[in-house]
Amino acid sequence: MRTLRFLFLLLLGVLLPRVQSAQTEAGAVPEARAVIERFGAVTKLAENLAKTSSRRERVSVKFAGIEGKVESCSTKPDRHRETLDLGGMGKMISGCQGEVAWISGDLTGSRLLSGMDGYQARLESSYDSPLKPAGMYESIRTLGPATFEGKECWKLEFVAKPLAGLDPEKSRAARTSHEYYEVSSGLLLGVEGTMDGDFGSGPTKTIYSDYKDFGGVLLAAKRVSHAQGVEMVYLTESLEFDTVKEEDLALPLDIQRMIEASAAKPAAVSPKAQ
Repeated sequence: MRTLRFLFLLLLGVLLPRVQSAQTEAGAVPEARAVIERFGAVTKLAENLAKTSSRRERVSVKFAGIEGKVESCSTKPDRHRETLDLGGMGKMISGCQGEVAWISGDLTGSRLLSGMDGYQARLESSYDSPLKPAGMYESIRTLGPATFEGKECWKLEFVAKPLAGLDPEKSRAARTSHEYYEVSSGLLLGVEGTMDGDFGSGPTKTIYSDYKDFGGVLLAAKRVSHAQGVEMVYLTESLEFDTVKEEDLALPLDIQRMIEASAAKPAAVSPKAQ
């Protein structure tokens, strides 16, 4: 009995505090920035983005019985151009250069993007956008643990800063997104958000899986996006750093003319200034 009593006291005085401490640490909700930094470290994305100035990603895409190829080129700090080649159906090119976002293609025509379309394009064009630079967001926080696709995750909420001309309240839903980072691995498993623009509106969901090494970076080899009742499957084929050339980011001639014409327009004078 003395031995049992000793073991009981040992559990209470020595082992129990350790167990409780471990349980507390396991149940503690991490800061959102810590979750993002862990993702950047685990994938080696933070390291590679810091030491490079451009990246090129090639992806195959399938949706609604259609197949195509995507090539995405980005350079610091915020230049981006993406080409979607649908073979006989034509091509669509989109991009962002500083504060100007645009789209040109056989199916979409050519135009400069404004409103929420331009806003979302500019938000994603930042070279380090996967690491969620603080200056781009109004708030970033951890909502707590959540299950995503059957896996335990930390659910993070991001509210991006509104651009000039956007109503902060009316655009809040489209500026808000939720991301799910797996507790065990630190990897991003999914994103949920809202579209609100000329090209569509409604909830969106993207599932990330099959992480593999591409150019020294752990990247989701498969992404499945759902929007407006359509499923799009993206399969990463390659990722390269510092291979993008100036011609890879060249503006289509019609877009260049639109930008020049827009810049040449006289600034509107407010009634108060008259």
